[in-house]
Amino acid sequence: MRGGTRGFTLIELMVAVAISSFLVAAAFMLVRHEIRLMGVSDQTLQLTQSTRLALSLISEDLRLAGAGVGYSEAGEFAGLEVGAFVRGGANFESNNRAIDLPSGASVTDDVGIFYANGNSATIEGYSSAGVLRLCKSPEGNQLFESEELVLIRSEDGLAARTVEITSAGVDSGCTDSTCMSGCVVYNFGPDTSFESGAGVANVNFSGGTATGGFRRITYFVETSDPGDGTRGHLRRVEGDCPALDATCGQRLAENFESIQMRVFQNVDGAWVDITENGARPESFDRIRIDLELVARSRSTSDAIVDPVLAALEPGLCFPACGTDDQFKRRVMRVSAEVKNSGRVRFLTAGDTQ
Repeated sequence: MRGGTRGFTLIELMVAVAISSFLVAAAFMLVRHEIRLMGVSDQTLQLTQSTRLALSLISEDLRLAGAGVGYSEAGEFAGLEVGAFVRGGANFESNNRAIDLPSGASVTDDVGIFYANGNSATIEGYSSAGVLRLCKSPEGNQLFESEELVLIRSEDGLAARTVEITSAGVDSGCTDSTCMSGCVVYNFGPDTSFESGAGVANVNFSGGTATGGFRRITYFVETSDPGDGTRGHLRRVEGDCPALDATCGQRLAENFESIQMRVFQNVDGAWVDITENGARPESFDRIRIDLELVARSRSTSDAIVDPVLAALEPGLCFPACGTDDQFKRRVMRVSAEVKNSGRVRFLTAGDTQ
């Protein structure tokens, strides 16, 4: 030390550098941990939100199942698809369709729903040649639009079919005093989206009802999106599809691996699982649907993640039981009673109640 100038010795500098390096490394590790934790939290939040939204959309449609459709001529509830069903060239299965996932082969359920919840009017006159004469609304508004699918039901409620409206409504006189506000005539073309039984096209629907807003909806999981490998996506389609793949319907959410569904009927006050019957419910008891969705995170994590179990399909795990692919998964469930089931029964010959 010269001229009263002070400084650090070499040892002091080395100690200071070591402490600084330690603090910088600790800060870096803390920031890295917080970023990783935020990423995991963000994925968990997205999993929860997307699954809840999807469950809400499906359960809303399920609760409307059968509206305006009711029961078939054979007494079956016609608002739900069961077993294998077809949408154009697409083949669906309501109970255990095979699906290929990155974690291995698995199964999923396809949810098929019918309902009509648009405007409704009494059918004053009907011609199988393509003419509907309906009671006019008091406000005089157009009941249906051109190209709208309308479900017409017979007066006794036993026969129903869909038709496609091909013209705007035209005011017309009525043949009897059924309609207080007058009548309106629509032309229609044939449609086979829904038919309650064979020969329904020959039924006289005069005195019945016409209800617009007919929907034929299917929810399903597919793994065929180009560039996505075998990631699962939840899709919704109205009407037909050329094939069960990424061209079918609208993608609702990414990274969904399965829908699981169970169908219950309330028999003598107890809910009975009828899923395995593979047939539509034939009684007029209330119907309940239990629904389960399995969603997967976008990317893997460093943590060990146990497989999740599907409560509605015993023995089904994601990924396969006993394995770990480090993807975080979320399973969420909802129970929805079909509000259009078990409410109205049309008595036929031989019925005593």
